[in-house]
Amino acid sequence: MRKSVGWSSVGVVCLLIACTFLPGCQPKQVELIPRETFFGTADKIRPQLSPKGTYLTYVAPYEGAMNVWIRTNGKEDDRPVTNNTGRGVYYYKWDSEERGIIFTEDRNNSDAWHLYFVSIPDGKIRPLTSPHSDHSVPVQVEMLKYSSDKPDEMLIQANLRDPGSHDLYLLNIITGDLELIQKANPIIFEWIIDHDGLVRGYVQAEDDGGQSFWYRDGGSGPFEQEIVWHLIDDSSWPLMFAKDNHHIYLRDSRNRNATALVLYDPDSNTSEVIAEDPEYDFKNYLYDYENKEIIAASFMKGRREWVVLQDEYKQDFDRLKAARDGDVEIVDLTRDLNTWLVAYIMDDGPIEYFRYSRESGELDLMFVHREALQGHTFAEMQPYSIKTRDGYTIHGYITLPTSTSTPAPLVVLGHRLKHVPDRWGFNPEVQWLANRGYVCLQVNTRGTMGFGKEFQNAGNREMGNLILQDINDAVIWAIEQEYADPDNIAIFGGQHGGYDTFAALTFSPELYKAGVAVSGHPDLIEYLNSIPPQWERFRTNFNVRWGKIPRYTEGERTGQLEDSTDWDKDERAEIEFLRSRSPFYHVEQVEDPLLIVHGARDFLVYKALMDEYVERLRNEGVAVKYKVFEDETHGINLPENQLEFYRIAEKFLSDHLGGRFEE
Repeated sequence: MRKSVGWSSVGVVCLLIACTFLPGCQPKQVELIPRETFFGTADKIRPQLSPKGTYLTYVAPYEGAMNVWIRTNGKEDDRPVTNNTGRGVYYYKWDSEERGIIFTEDRNNSDAWHLYFVSIPDGKIRPLTSPHSDHSVPVQVEMLKYSSDKPDEMLIQANLRDPGSHDLYLLNIITGDLELIQKANPIIFEWIIDHDGLVRGYVQAEDDGGQSFWYRDGGSGPFEQEIVWHLIDDSSWPLMFAKDNHHIYLRDSRNRNATALVLYDPDSNTSEVIAEDPEYDFKNYLYDYENKEIIAASFMKGRREWVVLQDEYKQDFDRLKAARDGDVEIVDLTRDLNTWLVAYIMDDGPIEYFRYSRESGELDLMFVHREALQGHTFAEMQPYSIKTRDGYTIHGYITLPTSTSTPAPLVVLGHRLKHVPDRWGFNPEVQWLANRGYVCLQVNTRGTMGFGKEFQNAGNREMGNLILQDINDAVIWAIEQEYADPDNIAIFGGQHGGYDTFAALTFSPELYKAGVAVSGHPDLIEYLNSIPPQWERFRTNFNVRWGKIPRYTEGERTGQLEDSTDWDKDERAEIEFLRSRSPFYHVEQVEDPLLIVHGARDFLVYKALMDEYVERLRNEGVAVKYKVFEDETHGINLPENQLEFYRIAEKFLSDHLGGRFEE
């Protein structure tokens, strides 16, 4: 590692500075918070209100795994209604008549997710789709929508017929009858359903990495191509039908930089802008399912901001914003819209869930997502914006240590998913690092969604290059601001963040002293070749944004990586490009120690590949600590394994950067 950084080309745009953010400012010494406080299982998450408001449900531990619990409104009769003992139950939905709950479950830790129904009156659980499959890849079932007139029926999508195609089925939740109503192909990735439960359209991938919207004016007949969003606009897609079942709400970035919420008219092929921001993409919306209107739209800037679209709800949002100093998220609504389930996202404490009455204006605290987080001193997460050396503005968050003064050792915390941005709010990894004495830096690099299409598309084919340069520029900025000790910089990430760790230590070894990677992909060629069939609908987007591996397009080897003897000039150049961005082929450039953590059953980054990568690094004299969890797939998911991982990672960072360590 180079001991100093000899150039400065990163300009500061803005930083919200508190007293504790002044260089050399000595914070109040805080206790060493146990790892389990940060990473132990949450008490209550993913709450929902039943449609009539009779019950509150949430996900909480039971028998060593996360399961769905229920509470009767006004009572303290909390009880579990599911009994998973493996990876847990996280995704569930009430049936519209409050008779029971439909949920997805992977019963054998194989990434096969099926549907089950639990009856609330008697607690009986029965399968809605068969947990047994003859496929060589996991079956995945996803809940979509109820018919407003047929409460016994639900539309689902599943790859039951073909591993790569998510067909549309009509499921009777009472009898379990399943009817195939619309076949898919591997490039269809979303169905558009109207308020009568009729299939009116779908979205499919296009060869340029964008997508197209196919539409029909009614529930039968052929679909016709209605809209094409090219790669530059691929953050656009249909959301839902408007109240008239004809106009369609879209996310749309055509003819503008940032994605807006628009109302589209299929007859005239014109759109009316409902909500937009010149720089930030439209993020989410609050929807009135009874009257079929969008109440409000949100934009994720440094903090979440709401734009209220229906005047009668402005008072409600004013009340909610004034009540707490956190970001407001509307989690759920009762059917009559009188009761809301509201979450307050905080950066220095647990998520707080309240029941809000529109009639009285009162907020009643239901619970926090993790009781153990209360009563501790956590760090403030501050948004920042800087100019990169080539003129882009990147946004992110910096969190200073609670246990030491600055400049201090810095840890870059990478994205798990390439395009998904970091957001303001309580992050256990961020707070753990701050408590151990590290500056934590989060960087929304080019290629990240949420900051307009120009910024997102500037990241195409820039993994290990300009995306890494953005990370480096943010690190340089933190050093220049005297937040970070230039001799003690590490990078830490899982999945895509694991790749960023490998890339940083390979292509910018002068800046970093150590790295931690979980389920990272060191070889882009093998990663793109290992995309499972159920992800095939995203292949064209991978081809354009990451790189395209040559694959056979006909014959019995269709879809497989071509033999090198069959590559043409362009295909050979593409392979060389992917090799140039793959740390696997450049281990001789790595100088600093690595902690690599992997799941033996990883279906995206095979253990054999990671074994070879570790061997290559060690043959070059790199100090590699390698931990394999035999019962994990992609990522570290089981609670006991997560705690063990953070114990190992904490000791590794302490050994190399000098932060605090819990024995």
